[in-house]
Amino acid sequence: MEDWYMVMIEKIYNLTLATRLSEALVLTKAMAEKCAVQGSSRVRAWLECYLTVIYFYQGDYIKCLQYYEKSLSLPEEEQDWLSRHCMGAYAAKTYQLTGQEERSIPLMESEISRLRRLGLYDELSLNYLIYAEILLTEEIRKLSQGSFADFLAFRRYLEMAEEHAALNRSTEDYLLFAKILRLTSEVLIRPNKALHDVKDIL
Repeated sequence: MEDWYMVMIEKIYNLTLATRLSEALVLTKAMAEKCAVQGSSRVRAWLECYLTVIYFYQGDYIKCLQYYEKSLSLPEEEQDWLSRHCMGAYAAKTYQLTGQEERSIPLMESEISRLRRLGLYDELSLNYLIYAEILLTEEIRKLSQGSFADFLAFRRYLEMAEEHAALNRSTEDYLLFAKILRLTSEVLIRPNKALHDVKDIL
């Protein structure tokens, strides 16, 4: 069943990133049910973990967090192995989106530390990108509240995302997203060139 999982999760991953989310959801649930019938609760739990990602992209943040938090009951070594799917990063962004900012940054720090410890360097680019976006959102929130905004941490993680992008099969997409994030921050930093930056983003 573990070998079978490796084949199916690749298909589900590709459907998700191709934004064929309904297909990804139906396939994941069908495969999880098949595991239940065959008595493989372990592999079923692995499949259900990926629902964190699918529901994130669908915008169902309640279910996204439900499945992420359910995954925390898995043994530590299984959580380590499944961390290659970056579910913690999606959950961290979801915590921020749902007003639980205090949980977002510690979770991202923990996930990045875990990936480094495990040597999963090709997954770091996506985690750095999501963390940079989280940090940018926090700085925008500070500005909206009239507080001082410091974009140093955002820039640092964005640079690391760009450096690691070459290790990932989605290099071109990651670099494009990084460029858009950088331009977004520049709109805030240099408002006199905002129109030019917005045109570049578009």
